[in-house]
Amino acid sequence: MRYSQDHKAQTHQRIIKEASVRFRATGLQPLMKALNLTHGGFYAYFKSKDELVEKALLASAAELDAHSEMLFSQERPLDAFIDSYLSDWHHSSPLPVADHVLRTRAARPA
Repeated sequence: MRYSQDHKAQTHQRIIKEASVRFRATGLQPLMKALNLTHGGFYAYFKSKDELVEKALLASAAELDAHSEMLFSQERPLDAFIDSYLSDWHHSSPLPVADHVLRTRAARPA
């Protein structure tokens, strides 16, 4: 089944968004399952897993930049940053990069 370029672009963005939220060392199947897409269909949107990782990290960084810009444009930026850092949102939405680094380090033999 052929999809329109618009549908393909939208699905491509959905995959990137989901990967930026769920970026873990668990492989593709859980990610694609969360999006109700097949594992095999992944390669219609990305050349490789590395490309997805790169785009997911770039999307996550852009989201962090936008959030930081909003925080630091406030009247009391340090207070806004601290409140955000200590918020339930931050606790439940860790940065994918930091989470991946911590999991990778924890998995290494001592």
